Amino acid sequence: MAKPDEGALPDNRRVNMTAAKSLDIRKSAAAVALATLLLYGAFVFVQLRRHDFNPTIFVTAGDEFTDKAAPAGLLVAPSSSGYDGQFYYRIACDPFSRQPVAAGVHFDYPVYRLQRIGYPFLVWMLSLGNRSAVPWMMIAVNLVALAGIGAAAVIATRDLRVPAWSCLALALYPGFLLSVSRDLVEPLEVLLLMIALVLLQRQRLVLAACVLALAALTKETSLLFALGALLTALATTPRRRMYFVLLVPFAAHFGWKALLFRLWHLPMTFVTGEHFMLPFRGFLVRAHEAVSTGAAGRVVLIEMGAVVVFGIIALLALRSSLAPNAVKASWLLYAALVFLLGTEFWWEDWAFLRVAVEFTILGGIIALASPRWRVATQSLLAAGWIALACNVLFYRG
Repeated sequence: MAKPDEGALPDNRRVNMTAAKSLDIRKSAAAVALATLLLYGAFVFVQLRRHDFNPTIFVTAGDEFTDKAAPAGLLVAPSSSGYDGQFYYRIACDPFSRQPVAAGVHFDYPVYRLQRIGYPFLVWMLSLGNRSAVPWMMIAVNLVALAGIGAAAVIATRDLRVPAWSCLALALYPGFLLSVSRDLVEPLEVLLLMIALVLLQRQRLVLAACVLALAALTKETSLLFALGALLTALATTPRRRMYFVLLVPFAAHFGWKALLFRLWHLPMTFVTGEHFMLPFRGFLVRAHEAVSTGAAGRVVLIEMGAVVVFGIIALLALRSSLAPNAVKASWLLYAALVFLLGTEFWWEDWAFLRVAVEFTILGGIIALASPRWRVATQSLLAAGWIALACNVLFYRG
């Protein structure tokens, strides 16, 4: 039987069909969110069990930046520089402190750490200033954000002929495992990007700009999505003036950073080229080094190869994909960012898989919206997630 034409139906039936479709989308989004939460929840549970359910293991504090004055119970690795999570922990404990040491942690680069205030500030608000709750809340915020990414992906792709359960692959980006394992900002930033994408699709430009401003205060690389959306609108939309509201995220980021430079009495430096090299040079140099560094090098080499394969899939899907032009333009900007990175970013997966997060999420939307490349994309992301989860749980400390 032929599917009825909605335009030919009476108004009441058309409204009922629209309401039923919306209900189905909400149910699918909730189901994908729940599945995402269960998978990452299981991963976190195993990690916590290995460390006597001490949530501060996720902070990854090291004694180079975290001292004995840290709150009781905080695990601090000896002879270690730790990782970024210890700085977010400090901010979440005391976001307004300009003291050399707060919560036992001292900054290496105060402006760089505080420019990403969105995630730790949210943790501070939710923990109500209770420092003992901060480590648990850092984990909880990331888990909820990942579930939200799964749900938002279903909603964002509802008109792109993407099956709802295919969106689970986006939430299973392997790099999210590393972000969760070290209390990092990427899950919240990507959730905000996905919400902004949904708002842009619905022409809620002011709200989208506000959400992107929050994303920019969570991680500055989200500005490339705002730039891609703005450039696309200027090139294709008659009412292009309306889209200049997308400059708000830039104002938020640079305004906040300028204020930080002043508060910390540091010289203003907004852009640096020291982390970038000629296209693919950093990648190729690191790949050459990884060949001769044993098992750890082989793992990195496989992960680097997976990034390239994924990029090829997204590039091949670009033309046939039903993804919005803003997504395609933004993905090209993120692709340029990833393959201009210097060797220090390719040294370990903790670095390059974090930088490649927007590249993968937006590229995943492009590939999933192209039926020819959907299965390959799902398979690569799911297999990568399982492999990296096993590697983190059983072979890393």
